[in-house]
Amino acid sequence: MIKEEQLDNMLYEKMQKEYDLFLEKIKSEQSVKPNQAIESAYEIVYKQDILYCFEDDDLNLSYKEKKHLLSKKRPLEFLYQEWLATDCTHMQMIRDCIKDSTGHDLELTQKQKQKNREER
Repeated sequence: MIKEEQLDNMLYEKMQKEYDLFLEKIKSEQSVKPNQAIESAYEIVYKQDILYCFEDDDLNLSYKEKKHLLSKKRPLEFLYQEWLATDCTHMQMIRDCIKDSTGHDLELTQKQKQKNREER
């Protein structure tokens, strides 16, 4: 039986290799299709983020779950496709950030305008 630490390393290395090959493919396609990197930017970022999650092992995946991922031919692609199906929470976080930031900035701007009026 493989030790859990070895399993973690094997899974991470497999996914890192998959990510590196993915980037190489995009780079090689640029000569044929110059906008390929731009069109692939979302996929690049989220595959990288998925990979980062495996660097710290904060996922608390079970041994069986890790073995299951390792058994997949392309675990990073599998997880990316799963992410695509659940992307709505990410967009809601962005919407909330925009709303909160805009509201806070508007409030500060109004306070500054009021202060300027009072100083006149």
